[in-house]
Amino acid sequence: MKTSHSKRLLPQRAVSQREAGVGPPPLFACDSLLWIGDAEHPAVSAAWHLCQNHCDAISIRRSISDALAAPPRQSITHLVVAQTNRHERDCWAIDGPELAALRNQFSSVKTLVLRGPLVAPTVRLPAQSSSTQGPATPDWVDSIALSEAATYLRYWLANSHVELSGEADRGTSDRRSGLATMPEFRIADLPPIVVVAARYQYAASLIDSISLLFNGCEGPEPMVQWQRDVTPRSGRGFATVMWDESVATPETAERWPDRCGRAPQARHVWMTGMASPQQRRLALEQGVHQVLDKPGRLECLVASLRAA
Repeated sequence: MKTSHSKRLLPQRAVSQREAGVGPPPLFACDSLLWIGDAEHPAVSAAWHLCQNHCDAISIRRSISDALAAPPRQSITHLVVAQTNRHERDCWAIDGPELAALRNQFSSVKTLVLRGPLVAPTVRLPAQSSSTQGPATPDWVDSIALSEAATYLRYWLANSHVELSGEADRGTSDRRSGLATMPEFRIADLPPIVVVAARYQYAASLIDSISLLFNGCEGPEPMVQWQRDVTPRSGRGFATVMWDESVATPETAERWPDRCGRAPQARHVWMTGMASPQQRRLALEQGVHQVLDKPGRLECLVASLRAA
């Protein structure tokens, strides 16, 4: 991995093999990344180190204006904006004053914003222009919370995606689209799961997402059950307990030892969209194995289930 403007030249034989689709696979998931923001900020440490390990070349710019004034000399395939807090005006990538110029200059590049805890997620839809003077500005920017960035970046940098059908989920590459599916997600690898939520409606989307992962697979679907609460008796036999914040509210962190103690054999995952960094950290210290954002990424959910 290099962080200079130069791009390593492969031997001619290696280039020919890559173009012919033969020979060893590329060593890196991403050819060239442009990182905008402070790469030394403690909040981005995990994401930055992952990018270093998965990218062939990285160019760094401290701000969006710097990237516009001095773009990398080589073409880039991925662009990351690390916005650690909402007060960093130079890195406002969501509704920021230089967003349109950034997206226009790198319109064909995959762009992702890494959001710190004080940065609101992208919630609006891409703008639809009725102007006759040209197409709408490509101002839609995808984003991920820094708490889940290290997990999601593994798939994003490699242009991987989760196929919602067992037939396609074979860990192979689609040569026509260039997208690599995730390795096969075997039913035998997924032990029973219980989703704890105040109402079934709150758990339904999570249960449906897990069920969709096995759509088209042979054999029975994995056991995924909803419970309004978990007791030592009802929690027996479950390998994963997924706590929705409708039951496990952020302000009740002192109850995590009791909650986790009801199913001591299980892995406990907290689904929350309201918890502060301090509340997330306290939950992990009190027995929770992982905290997932709500709403979250399917890739992060799959990674969490694989860890069970």
